[in-house]
Amino acid sequence: HVYPKNTLADKPIVDKDFKGKANPETPRLAEEKNKPESHDAGDIIEYEIKTIFQPNTQYKTAFWTDQMTEGLTFNQDSIKVAVGDADLTANTDYTVDTTTNTFKVTLTDEGLKKVNNQPQKVTVTVSYTATLNEKAKVDIPESNDVVFHYGNNPSQGNTPVPNKPSKGEMTVTKSWAEETA
Repeated sequence: HVYPKNTLADKPIVDKDFKGKANPETPRLAEEKNKPESHDAGDIIEYEIKTIFQPNTQYKTAFWTDQMTEGLTFNQDSIKVAVGDADLTANTDYTVDTTTNTFKVTLTDEGLKKVNNQPQKVTVTVSYTATLNEKAKVDIPESNDVVFHYGNNPSQGNTPVPNKPSKGEMTVTKSWAEETA
């Protein structure tokens, strides 16, 4: 039995880095990202998350979550989201849920229309800032990672929207490797 659950569609690719340095297709190596930069407590650090949605993908949910380390204080009013060069509208195209040092940015149905079923790759950029605070450890890189969730059900992992074959029928092609003597 074969079921149309799995897809051959490429997964979205994500990179988080300092503003201007995020590139999902060729992210900086860990050694490069962990090179020390000189900052003082109180400095505002700008981040961006770039996500590339592959052509013709279709997702029912797409959201990013990020939790700051204790050396960073999340600036809750700093989140901006864009598709390509076009800024999205908060509470129309996306929603933001925040706690003291965590955020969740979720594309709404209107926002998903801008990334689903597109003939070309679509890049979504989430940008925000955090303030370096007195709890930051000297000479220890701040580990501030993002998690991107996409798919059909946020509690069930990353899967595309389920689809059903038309009229309940599906064509399957099988092939076998040729035997060599």
